[in-house]
Amino acid sequence: MITATKSDENDTRVLKHFTRKKYLNSIQEIGLQLEGWNVFNDYERGFRSKQLVTHKESIEKGSKFLGGRYVWLTKGSQVNAINCAAHMGIQGTELSVLENQTVYLEVDDTGLDIVSWKLVRQKLGRTKTAKKYLDIFESIATLCGDDVDDWYVCRSAIAVSNLTLKVSLDTNCSINWDDMQAA
Repeated sequence: MITATKSDENDTRVLKHFTRKKYLNSIQEIGLQLEGWNVFNDYERGFRSKQLVTHKESIEKGSKFLGGRYVWLTKGSQVNAINCAAHMGIQGTELSVLENQTVYLEVDDTGLDIVSWKLVRQKLGRTKTAKKYLDIFESIATLCGDDVDDWYVCRSAIAVSNLTLKVSLDTNCSINWDDMQAA
């Protein structure tokens, strides 16, 4: 079930989750996990690279202002913030490579508690500090070309049975998880 603002109630666009191709095997096994799952899992397994620890700390700090960790979804046609680092200064060729490694999964909301980011933001942005953090967070996404009004969140993992993998952003061709695993 999707909880949305009055103005979004009639929005029939499909919910999507954008991810890197390298995560598809994991998603096939355990579904979509809360943001940062890979980082926390690697940390629990003993990995302690400076980049991993910094990323873990960033997620922990961010989740305080964001009201927790989520599975991020959109009704938009693309999520450019997934390639934020490339947008913010890495060479354009790297951005192209990252975009080519990004696919999306369509999400069936049956049995899920999905909430419009607009509603979540209203609840979170009540203090000056939280509002400042949220403004920065959303500004970065907007600079990358995203429309944060298209965002939705789910506070729990999403099972594989709620997902359909899409081959590319330019086609409506679905592929079977079994086909993907054989590749």
